[in-house]
Amino acid sequence: MSDCLKVLWTVIPLVPPMPRLPCGRCGKVTSFACQDKFRVNAQGRRIDAWLIYQCSVCGHTWNRPILERQAVSRIDRSMLSALQQNDPSLVQRFAFDYNDLKRHSPSLENSPEVVVRKDRQSTPSGPVRRIAIKVVAKHPAAIRLDRLLAQELALSRQRLTSLWQCQRLELEPPSARLLKRPVQNGTALVLHAGQDSFDPLLLDGAARNDEQR
Repeated sequence: MSDCLKVLWTVIPLVPPMPRLPCGRCGKVTSFACQDKFRVNAQGRRIDAWLIYQCSVCGHTWNRPILERQAVSRIDRSMLSALQQNDPSLVQRFAFDYNDLKRHSPSLENSPEVVVRKDRQSTPSGPVRRIAIKVVAKHPAAIRLDRLLAQELALSRQRLTSLWQCQRLELEPPSARLLKRPVQNGTALVLHAGQDSFDPLLLDGAARNDEQR
């Protein structure tokens, strides 16, 4: 009989990455925030489309190219409609396209604001003595691992350090420095239960995700 509860945590950034670019108005290299809007310009049988960003210092806009001199006849009608209506799902698709963003700016600023989806992978039939968490972070996030664990487990970061020191928190790779770094995709950890009660929060989170499926 296993006493280990296994949970998959999927870390989802709430704020798109912000490219750092020279601003044409304030003359500084600043971060530009996505404004969730497209600009579309059709001339004859050709169309251009941009995703609008705004300088965090002065509000100057930068238009990120999405379509450049594309033939209207080659663009799917649903895609064209989504661009014209600022469809949120299409905005998110382009806003989180890191590979394309890096073509315009090698330096991207990521936000620590995230939401965590919890999916239970196994549930022990008896008392939970260990909790194994696998972290999936498909997109970079600026939140540190210790802050993520603290907010999701309702523990202080000092308490997490104490758990590591008394070997009740295991990390893979096994380094205390991992706690101070931004969340990495594939990080695995095991919490050994003692006086702390981790499982109600984890079980409730997994249960909510089960209900949403």
